[in-house]
Order: sequence, then structure tokens, then C-alpha cells
Amino acid sequence: GSIKLLGSGLHITCKLHGHQYVIFWKLCFYRSTYFVYLQNKMAYDMLHEISNQKDSWKVKVRIIRLWDAINLNNNELISLDMILLDEEVSMIHGKVMKHMVNKFRPLIQVGLVYMIANFKVTSAMNFRPVESEKVLNFLHTTKIQEIRGQKNIKIAEQSFTFCTV
Repeated sequence: GSIKLLGSGLHITCKLHGHQYVIFWKLCFYRSTYFVYLQNKMAYDMLHEISNQKDSWKVKVRIIRLWDAINLNNNELISLDMILLDEEVSMIHGKVMKHMVNKFRPLIQVGLVYMIANFKVTSAMNFRPVESEKVLNFLHTTKIQEIRGQKNIKIAEQSFTFCTV
């Protein structure tokens, strides 16, 4: 972690149980008494860090592609698939299985930035739309929230990986 002394307090970055925390201690003087205020803001996990070791990850990502995966034999929906991009330009394949598509489709739009938490990470099987060998799978308990109004969102609008044919 790191510690920085700021004019109005102390800024501490540390890692605990696989999550990065930013703690800000502020010392205030009011009516001859000093008060210490503690602000704890959980940082996001980077896509390259997530694994199948737990389901309690929290990422900040832009959805850069979104499509329906269709079974070509019977024309039935298999899943709602997406490519997610984080601020380190890491990409991962995201997947919402068909029994949860009605719950999550209205909450998802290409180009927007989201906080996604509580999902399962599995290994990619046959189909890999990105280099990552991991898939971010939505669960019934997955939380997704659009991140709005952040002028300093540092996630690219698009990303591409070229390969030889």
C-alpha cells in the first residue's frame, strides 16, 4: 500500500482480502475538540486480477459490444453476450444466461460504463471473442449500476485486438 500526507488529512491505500481500499483520515477542529473522520472508498478490481477463487469481485467496465448468442439448430437464445473493457484496456467476455436475460437486458447499453459486482468467473470453453481465457458470468445476485457524471472516466470507448489469418 501507500500513505500520502495531504493538507487536510492522511490518504492510505491498502489491499485487504483481495480488495483495494482507499482510506482518507481527516482531522477537523470544532469547539476546542479534534475529530477524526474516516472515509472508506472501495476501489475496483481490474479485469486481469479476477479469477474463479471467489464471486465477490467488483469491476468498473465499459460495455463495448453486445449481442444475442443464438443456437443455429433451433434459433433459440443461448445467452446475452458482451465484451467488457476496463481502464487498463483489458477485455473480458461477459455472459448473461437466457433465464436471466429479461432481468439484465434492460439495464445494459453499449458504450456506457458500469459497476458490476458479485459474478462468477469461469474458463472460456469453445468460443473466445477476446484473448482472455476467462468469462464473467452474471448470477441472480449480480449487481450492475451505470456510472454517470464522472468527467474523469478513464476507460477507452473502443478496443481491438488484431490477429494473423
